[in-house]
Amino acid sequence: LKNRHPTGKRFYRERTVKSWKLYIHNLHSCVKKENEVMMNTKVHSVQMIVFDWAGTTVDFGSRAPLQIFEKTFQHFGLEFTLEEIAGPMGMEKKDHIRTLLSTEEGTTFWKNTQNRDWDENDVERIYDLFEANLKMVVQDYSHVIEGVPEAVQKLRESGVKIGSTTGYSSEIMKPILEQARREGYEVDCCVTPDVCGFSRPKPFMVFE
Repeated sequence: LKNRHPTGKRFYRERTVKSWKLYIHNLHSCVKKENEVMMNTKVHSVQMIVFDWAGTTVDFGSRAPLQIFEKTFQHFGLEFTLEEIAGPMGMEKKDHIRTLLSTEEGTTFWKNTQNRDWDENDVERIYDLFEANLKMVVQDYSHVIEGVPEAVQKLRESGVKIGSTTGYSSEIMKPILEQARREGYEVDCCVTPDVCGFSRPKPFMVFE
């Protein structure tokens, strides 16, 4: 679903609202067909679909995390490109920070600005500022993408539950969940890395 464009101006290649609706229509058709085949055994082959949040069901283009990461890194003298910042997108945010600091560019930026190697205390400092910056704007960015409520309703009509995982913390997700509910999108379950104890690409949030 997410195919970010490296220019930072568009983060999806040829994925419009129309293509989103077509994707969900095809997904719904497949789910319906599979479930009809399995009805004789009283077992639905597809029982749940798990969606991401930013860039998939809300915040078209994942603008909030990209722009807040850029602002936060610049505060510490780290001039990553939007393409570089987007690379680990979807991971738990501390892991995202570690991944970028561990790159050759990140190590060089940090030594040039701080005159030493980075450590876990620095990860915590960057993360704390990122969370503080994000809290101030995340709700403004996190509107439900057009077509999502209708698509989810179609899936529910087929008996499919809607799960979700995210790289955001549970604290950041509180206003996003409330806003999504007001805009017609509600999930059966939302799992965050701080609650689960693991983040992507590990699969444990899905297991939870």
